[in-house]
Amino acid sequence: MPRTAPDIETASTFKELACRFIDISGDQRTVSFRIDSAATAEDIETFVVAMGAATNASLYRVEISEMWEGSASPSNALQAAKSASAFANIVALYTDVANDRTENVFVPAPVGTLVIDDTDNPDPAGYAALDAAFDAIKFGAGALKSLRYTERREVNARVKV
Repeated sequence: MPRTAPDIETASTFKELACRFIDISGDQRTVSFRIDSAATAEDIETFVVAMGAATNASLYRVEISEMWEGSASPSNALQAAKSASAFANIVALYTDVANDRTENVFVPAPVGTLVIDDTDNPDPAGYAALDAAFDAIKFGAGALKSLRYTERREVNARVKV
């Protein structure tokens, strides 16, 4: 399918720094910053310390993500009879009972092989390759429990796997 994002085996385009806060009332907020891909851990820590000193909220989580960004052009997307919208999704639910965790994997604008013909039902056989690829990188021991097709809201029942 169309892709303009650079190969992740090359240097990242930039990093994203996210700081997660919680205030005295329990309200949480995340603020994110685009930072130079060459920023060092020491420079990032200096900023995080300064941010912590500048707020009354508790800075309890710091996330650093590397980003590979290409051209964000609608002309690079494919037109499809169904599921051309980025708001149409296959949602795969993974559960990790031992660690009391769940994870949803969203596949926006799914290709036709992920949906059973003439229905709004996901096809577990069509999702198998993506499931195997996610198994290699997922956090924890979660197992695929269900798939559902949705467009901004649920349009059908989950398919247990």
